[in-house]
Amino acid sequence: MKLQEICSKKAENEESTSTELKDICAKRGYAKVIQKVWGDDDALTYNGKALFANNDLGPAYKGAIKAAEKKLEKKNDYNSSQECYLGYQPSQDLLYIGFDVWTENSDQDESEFLGILYELTGDGYSFTAREVAYVTGGFYKGVYRSKDFKDLALIDLRLD
Repeated sequence: MKLQEICSKKAENEESTSTELKDICAKRGYAKVIQKVWGDDDALTYNGKALFANNDLGPAYKGAIKAAEKKLEKKNDYNSSQECYLGYQPSQDLLYIGFDVWTENSDQDESEFLGILYELTGDGYSFTAREVAYVTGGFYKGVYRSKDFKDLALIDLRLD
């Protein structure tokens, strides 16, 4: 489906068919289209799996979070975490997910507030997460502002 068709169907409140993230991002004007279909059930897919379904996160998004949280649980130096970022790298067809992480000392020392970014590889249901950044200051003050992050040339899908 062409980008213009997706936008016009959305504008006319018609049901749109699933659109693969890599196909959208390969065309000019992708940001506008992603913004229009973001959150719509089954409208946006990654490897054929919906990012959203039944007014909730879809199997692709849930699989990405699950893989990253599983990797995060192996770290013993944190109290809690919050998923706060989803990005897409069209050149490699990869998803990236970011977290704010609080350690036991986060209340007393901002250097104990961390940002972590994971690269995700997988089939859309199950993913493998690889840590690519672990920075003090939280995700947005630490990871998101770093040169290494900018060099990844990610398309921001979700900023929270």
